[in-house]
Amino acid sequence: MIMSFGNKTNIVWNKSLIRIVFSYIFALLIGFLAFCYFYPLSYILSDDIGFYTGDSAQHVSGFYAFRDTPWHLPVFWTDRLNYPEGVNIINTDSIPIVALIVKPFIKFLPPDFHYFRLWYLLAFLVQAVGAVFLIHQMGRQRLIDGILAACFAVITPCFVLRSGHTTLMTQGILLIALGFYFKGMQYKNKRIKPPRIWYGLWISLIGISFLMHVYLTAMILPVYWAAVFDMYGKRNSWGTILLDCLYPLVVLIILFFAFWFSPNSVLTTEDSGYGVFSMNLYAPFVGGSLITWGENLLPVSPQQAHEGQNYLGLGVIILFFLAIYFIRNSLKQIWQCHRYFIILLMLFSIFALSNKIYAGTTLLWEYPPFLSELVGFLGNRFRSTGRFFWPVGYAIIFSAIAGVLRLKQKLIPLIVMGLLILQIWDVPKFNFDTIVQVDQTAKEAFPPRLWNRLLSGKEMLYVMPALKCGGRVEEISTLQLLAAKNHVLINTVYGARNTADCEEKQKDMLSHLESGTVHVFLSVVYKNPVSLEQVKQFMGENTYKWCRQFSQGIVCVPDPDERDLNVLNSKLLSKLPKE
Repeated sequence: MIMSFGNKTNIVWNKSLIRIVFSYIFALLIGFLAFCYFYPLSYILSDDIGFYTGDSAQHVSGFYAFRDTPWHLPVFWTDRLNYPEGVNIINTDSIPIVALIVKPFIKFLPPDFHYFRLWYLLAFLVQAVGAVFLIHQMGRQRLIDGILAACFAVITPCFVLRSGHTTLMTQGILLIALGFYFKGMQYKNKRIKPPRIWYGLWISLIGISFLMHVYLTAMILPVYWAAVFDMYGKRNSWGTILLDCLYPLVVLIILFFAFWFSPNSVLTTEDSGYGVFSMNLYAPFVGGSLITWGENLLPVSPQQAHEGQNYLGLGVIILFFLAIYFIRNSLKQIWQCHRYFIILLMLFSIFALSNKIYAGTTLLWEYPPFLSELVGFLGNRFRSTGRFFWPVGYAIIFSAIAGVLRLKQKLIPLIVMGLLILQIWDVPKFNFDTIVQVDQTAKEAFPPRLWNRLLSGKEMLYVMPALKCGGRVEEISTLQLLAAKNHVLINTVYGARNTADCEEKQKDMLSHLESGTVHVFLSVVYKNPVSLEQVKQFMGENTYKWCRQFSQGIVCVPDPDERDLNVLNSKLLSKLPKE
């Protein structure tokens, strides 16, 4: 059968399809260019620049540990970190779903391969593509609409400034979730029931987010619930609505027990940080380079400044007020159509502020104990509450873009372009050199060649004090990476909500002074000398033979062979001072 292109409907349909395809092509280009603007292209090809300490080292070490762990249930649990208790790599933020895909092909990949460098580029591509998808579902389907939406998305501060936390840079799936919501509203407006594929895509997205980072799931799942309530309203029985809301929960329960659950991997409430990693009330309006009125209204803590970084940008703020003015006659209709979604955004905002609401350095209100305890059930499990403003921020940004671009005047896209330039000029700048400097500092403290030689062929690395017993993240994360990279077990872990029995850790270390192990005694206070007496309690008369000093503490190799002695006598290590 030959399709006739003389039919007007077919011509319109093909032009629409071409426009959509080009929108996504431009989105990919914008995502790539944005990545190259913030990061050198060599970053994705470099030899682990930016992955030697902190969160990045945590992520990579989790993958390396999973790589060397035999298949079992739960799938993502490994005892190679925090031996013998183990940890789940979901708790090391190692993008488990990608680790699961890569692991069967590990034999065909370079020995030290990991996917996190490429993921940074992918995060920018998904961010731009998700922006185009969302703006299309909001009814703005011109080519210029998609281009502008993608440009605003890839310079959003809460996205760009998440560098170092690879998984949480994948905020493009939040944009896709918001797009699914507005797709559901299209079905509502047409008075038709959503097809099964719509539910299937939602459940797939929720499941994927769970196997990436549980915070993303905690944001996406409520958006799905809001979509169900806003779509059905009073036209369906509560039983139907309840069933639709329960489907993804069943999937999440299955995924939890198959991939996550183990005694040492659940989100404990100990040392939660709820009320600390929150958003400041001024955060959406303070942080730009053009208007510095907020310089004297700094957040109460560095944690709030980082996890609560939700500056919207001057361009977006102006765009939002323009949109409100242009759609002022439709505000009642918007509320009636999206009431549950709007209520959800309000709840996200309240939760982001936590139980201690600050405006700058001023504490405006603290929840009474009974309310703090009630909300704390969630807050103690999702302690970085400031992140929950992300879907709110994106809803504001894209509602502003769609609200202004709905006007048909030719001047409107030019106005939005001008505000985009203002936004680029205003938003906080990301400094890649900081990553290089932090990485270099860690490599000076733990020279890679020396420590790779020291750990090569070993079975176990013991660190004292372990994390949660006095050890610092800066040193533990690097040692964790070095151990996992060299296929060596380690007795501690830098992971989300990990706990440690400090006495048991010491006993275990003392009972394994044997060949094939390496023992590291770290300075509790940065660059303070480790107590030699403490080391002697473990190593006894062999202390001076087995142990050497380095900038961060003392390293010991029991029963060293000739190769070990060559490493211990390296110029990068020094002999212990005689008492």
